[in-house]
Amino acid sequence: MFDPSLFFRASEVLFSIFRVLFVFGIGSLGGKVFSEEQSSYPSRPVKVVVPFAAGGGSDVLARILLSGVERSAVSREPLVVLNVGGAGGTIGSRRVKNAEPDGYEILALHDGVFTARQFGKVGYGYEAFTPIAATGRDGVVVAVRNDSSFANLEVLLETIRDKPESVVFGANLGAPSQLTGLLIEKGLDGAKFRYSQTGGGADRLASLLGEHVDVSSFSIAEYLRFKEAGVRALAYLGKDRHPALPETSTALEQGFDVVSDLTHFWWAPKGTPPERVSTLARILKKGMETSYVQEKFTELHREPVFLAGDELNTFLANRERLFSGVGQGAKVPQPPVVAWVGGGIVLLGLIVFFNRRRNESLVVRSSFPFPSKRLFGVCLLVVTYLLSMQTGVLGFTLATFLFVTSMGVGLSGLRNRALVAWSIAALVLAFGGEALFSNFLGVDLP
Repeated sequence: MFDPSLFFRASEVLFSIFRVLFVFGIGSLGGKVFSEEQSSYPSRPVKVVVPFAAGGGSDVLARILLSGVERSAVSREPLVVLNVGGAGGTIGSRRVKNAEPDGYEILALHDGVFTARQFGKVGYGYEAFTPIAATGRDGVVVAVRNDSSFANLEVLLETIRDKPESVVFGANLGAPSQLTGLLIEKGLDGAKFRYSQTGGGADRLASLLGEHVDVSSFSIAEYLRFKEAGVRALAYLGKDRHPALPETSTALEQGFDVVSDLTHFWWAPKGTPPERVSTLARILKKGMETSYVQEKFTELHREPVFLAGDELNTFLANRERLFSGVGQGAKVPQPPVVAWVGGGIVLLGLIVFFNRRRNESLVVRSSFPFPSKRLFGVCLLVVTYLLSMQTGVLGFTLATFLFVTSMGVGLSGLRNRALVAWSIAALVLAFGGEALFSNFLGVDLP
């Protein structure tokens, strides 16, 4: 038998706990803000989100530069790499886009910040961030297997012009490697590759050697590392021949107006104070100037360019114009999840409606368990809760609080003190869940 007094006593205990946590949280937050206002930026470690797995090209390059920052002693607080991989770099980029714009969580991401939107993987581009700096540029090589019948870029392009989609181009779909293929296609009217999802550089090499794809693109460093495995360069996509590949002609030399490279950038959330962006740019520049970084860049055949401020903004605008004219019809298809869920809600509502109107004497009543009105309400709340986070309308904390509170009010009919206790429980669940997933489990919540 349910004893209401036990519920009310429990609610009072929860309320007391919440009050202590609230006072402690406000006091800690106030002390934290006061402390930061009294000290210069950065006053604690800065998280650098690399939106790819540890050990990949972007991760290695970010760690090299941050090692240079550490050796230069330009920052009294460290810049620490946080690998947040998945979805071609878009999970990590979205995390930083939605982060607090205080300069303590930034993003290290190459031209993928342009191509992700270009191919429909996300709905935002570089304008969703505050640019900090560009730190280095990698040349790009178009390569085939040693035994390939394609002797040069001309033969390749004529083949895919005469037989569109007969040649498979290995790429990380929606990433700069696919953009390289699209740029090559523009070298000859009517040329068209068939693209295959292969992943990063090592995966593209495996697919090429395994004859799953016919051609792919690699950075200079990747190509020089993979060359002995059995691949051959058809063209270098720079304006001039690369010193490390003097025997490889450029696409321009072969008569095709195709120029491509991979530039690496650092980004802060939109709204980050300009003085903190300038501080970060200065820190990265000092790291770039160390002999350690210069030597590593030379080993990787990476051009040590550095751009910031107005020069960087001009470069980004030109980059956007370059990418926006390529592959408009080649976006990665996305399943219509919202339409599916909306259709399911409508169907469930129709079932409930006709269930109420049907004849009570029908045999189907005892043989088919039609959902009740309450079940429909639960389903509607759950779907609304999930869609509000998926579409970015609400974050996890607010969406969870509203969902739990609505369950108590709309479906359980809670009132007065019971409603207060339920709302407190909803707050604890929302904020506690956010802290658990974000701080302890490392899950990126919407």
